[in-house]
Amino acid sequence: MLPVLSESDLSRSDLTQQVALSYLVADIAAQDADVRRFRSDPDTNLPSELLRWEDVVQWIDRHNRGHVVGAIPALWLSEAPIRDRQQREQLLLASREPDWSVLPDISVSVPASEARFHIAPRDLHFGLPDDREDSEAQHIIITEAGGVLDRLRQLSEMLGEKYAWEPAQASVFVLTGRAPLLAPFLAQAEWHRRAAPALDRVVLVIDPALSPKDVAERYSAQRKQERIGPRFRELTAKHHALALFTAKRPDDEPWRLTMQRWNDLQASEQPDWMYQATNNFTRDCLTARRRLLREQVPQRGRM
Repeated sequence: MLPVLSESDLSRSDLTQQVALSYLVADIAAQDADVRRFRSDPDTNLPSELLRWEDVVQWIDRHNRGHVVGAIPALWLSEAPIRDRQQREQLLLASREPDWSVLPDISVSVPASEARFHIAPRDLHFGLPDDREDSEAQHIIITEAGGVLDRLRQLSEMLGEKYAWEPAQASVFVLTGRAPLLAPFLAQAEWHRRAAPALDRVVLVIDPALSPKDVAERYSAQRKQERIGPRFRELTAKHHALALFTAKRPDDEPWRLTMQRWNDLQASEQPDWMYQATNNFTRDCLTARRRLLREQVPQRGRM
């Protein structure tokens, strides 16, 4: 988070494009009708000059004073099917009404067996001054539906989508006026979410103004810093074929017989790919699979 911009900052010779753009975007966001409405709402108890960053926790605690330790948090239901036809018709009619405030409450029932997979609390994310050295640090508090903190949560999520901010940054901006520093390059690692290491991915979020050379340099530096992914040598077409061939063979098939089938297949097209020793064939098959899937530990082979 950047400090609140003062006139003296406009004479600094080290004012970068990233910083200038961050301040300009924050100035645009400050004129957003939802931001102005929240800041001026008497229920939020925000001073006209907004809060000091150091006072954010105290403000949050004041609006969270109704929370009791051990109490059941507010839960939200999403993506659960509504099977009752009459309830679906009521919701469809309501969705066409331009002014939802005039509608009566609609009760919707969802089987517990289906709802239990789609319920979760909603969290407000925010940052604190002590987090300045850690760009990924953020604090989380569960919000109560309809409360001031829940309204701030919804506003910060909307601003995050609209201005390319993290919700924690947006919350601090709303409360303090501090401009979130826009990141021209982000590398988000998605590790251990899928069935094999070869399916891990790094998602790059890039400012289109960055040059291809700059993107390559930043990604290279990020790989070294985060130790992104193990290094594997490129496989040959032969090793690709070995991995696929053995995957199609029966699990209880002896390696000797698997090698024989492989040699029969390659005799006319790729005689150089044929094997004489079963041990060499077994080793290459297991290595090809391990390297293709980027597995760290070789899989136990068949006898």
